[in-house]
Amino acid sequence: MRLTRTLLTALLALLTACVSTPAKYSRPLQAYRPVKPVRIRVVGFEYDRFRVTGESHASNFGGASGSGNLNAQGTGSGARADWCSSGSWGGQAHAVQGEYVRETDAPEVAADFANTGCFQVVTGPDVHADYVFDGRATGYKALGFGRRALSLVEAFTLTPLLGMPLWGKAEGQSHVNVFREDGTLVRSFHATVPVNYATTIYTYGEDNPAAARAAWNFAIRDTIEQAAAAFCSGPRDARAGGGR
Repeated sequence: MRLTRTLLTALLALLTACVSTPAKYSRPLQAYRPVKPVRIRVVGFEYDRFRVTGESHASNFGGASGSGNLNAQGTGSGARADWCSSGSWGGQAHAVQGEYVRETDAPEVAADFANTGCFQVVTGPDVHADYVFDGRATGYKALGFGRRALSLVEAFTLTPLLGMPLWGKAEGQSHVNVFREDGTLVRSFHATVPVNYATTIYTYGEDNPAAARAAWNFAIRDTIEQAAAAFCSGPRDARAGGGR
């Protein structure tokens, strides 16, 4: 019984995916105490999300049957045959209707800029800002040739069926352009962050988007810290700010 429990525990550990989080992203954002925070407006950071607007389901079933007999008589002989047949059929269909809608992470990213202490975030086109931070970010699967080859070799061993991890990689990119309110480009910040993770054939569909989203957030955080370091040259403190 104890051996069985140990084996089940080991199997559960294999079936659990793991996204590695670099230590720097587990710590709070670096915080600053400038004499006067920089007033900024944060825009962009848009992405497309599929929104379900309706679902439909249809099913149909039916059947058919038949029977009969045959009698034949001849001189000195006779024959009789009976037959019976039946059949059934069925089908189901499920459809999802939806649309892609444009959404933005700008409010959440603006809050992280404010958490550095370096920036004062303003909203609304009529409110003065020293700079406009226009950002975009993305996260995607980035296996590369080596990891794809390793996954292919592992697939032939059939060990993934037992929960053996498949090694994956995602990558996040974030880019922020800094403009004055008159539209003059001042400077840009850019970050690319790789994320390694382990998944299984049973959790593959959920783990890939989760790893890509983690890489997305890490890259955004890097550009926030770059901007804070560039704009705030005052003394730093260990005050805990929010983090992505």
